[in-house]
Amino acid sequence: TRLRASFSNRPTTTNGSSTWSAPSSARTHHPPPRTHRPTPDLPLPQGDPPPDGTLPVSETFTSIQGEGALAGVPSHFIRLSGCNLRCAWCDTPYASWTPESVSRSVPDLLRDARASGVRHVVLTGGEPLIFPLAAVLCRSLRDAGLHFTIETAGTVFLAAPCDLISISP
Repeated sequence: TRLRASFSNRPTTTNGSSTWSAPSSARTHHPPPRTHRPTPDLPLPQGDPPPDGTLPVSETFTSIQGEGALAGVPSHFIRLSGCNLRCAWCDTPYASWTPESVSRSVPDLLRDARASGVRHVVLTGGEPLIFPLAAVLCRSLRDAGLHFTIETAGTVFLAAPCDLISISP
């Protein structure tokens, strides 16, 4: 598994350890706590659960990545529907609070990603790592030679390969 983290504002010493520290103004300011609650006992999304071998997909589209180290890169997005959190600031309630989805197979999603004409794929949600079959999708994307990012809140572990992981609640 290849993971990459970018800390461009953090100078390092010759032995590679970080010497960065927050400015004194940041150390004295305490933002209000964010309210999110893990909800492991969430009911299943409305409707029937996806059949075996499929993932609940809220949407797929090709656009320009607008965030992070790959901002500006043409990307194919696969948004899975469902989340284990209920964050007050969630910008995709249709993929988390009130999940809407269609069932799609891994081969179908891979075919769409390849047909998009771009080499970068973003697996996002909701929370994509709550679905064990997402690991199969990730391996398929890797085997197809596509560069891909997983966007996750980081509350669930799933052994899945990726080129970049974006962890943000």
